[in-house]
Amino acid sequence: MKAADHKAQAEEKAVRIIVITEVKEEETDVSAREEAGSVRVQEEAQVLPIQYLLQNLPKAPRTASVSVTEKIKTKASLPGGFSDDFDGIRLLTVGRLTEQKSYPTAIRAMKKIKEKHKNVRWYVLGEGPERKRLEHLIDSLGLQEDFILSGSVENPYPYYKSADIYVHATGFEGKSIAIQEAQTLGLPIIASESNREQIENGVDGILCR
Repeated sequence: MKAADHKAQAEEKAVRIIVITEVKEEETDVSAREEAGSVRVQEEAQVLPIQYLLQNLPKAPRTASVSVTEKIKTKASLPGGFSDDFDGIRLLTVGRLTEQKSYPTAIRAMKKIKEKHKNVRWYVLGEGPERKRLEHLIDSLGLQEDFILSGSVENPYPYYKSADIYVHATGFEGKSIAIQEAQTLGLPIIASESNREQIENGVDGILCR
């Protein structure tokens, strides 16, 4: 469903949140690419109302095996999870800090989210070689209190349980265990089209380009 369709259905007072960010290559000839060493990109963001997402984003989890489901639900009930006193909307992403993930896009999207709505915080559970580069980007955009790199945790399931929306920030990958975990715990999910194998758009999540 297009962002404009969502807007038409949302209440006027609904806060808007960035959930889709498309990165498109600018027209650049081969010699320019070689000279620059990389292709420049231009981001185009679309917004959806957050209240619409929380109330209408599909949450029908696909069924994992009984043993896996029970294990996840049991661990989710253990002590742990978010330790801050934030009482707003929590976005959660779980995954290693690698180039394969779309964290720079997510961070820039969060900057635009904060321009519309102050009461949102995005948490990332995971560690990896891209941490310093991501921290630099977070600092440069003034998001130190808004986009939180929480590192690896022994038990991520209490975080899933307390989050409002799970956002799977990735550019390309195969089957995601994190998506399966979020589905098992009934979280609304936003993911990329590369996760089409696990999510049926509009049925148990929303797929974005």
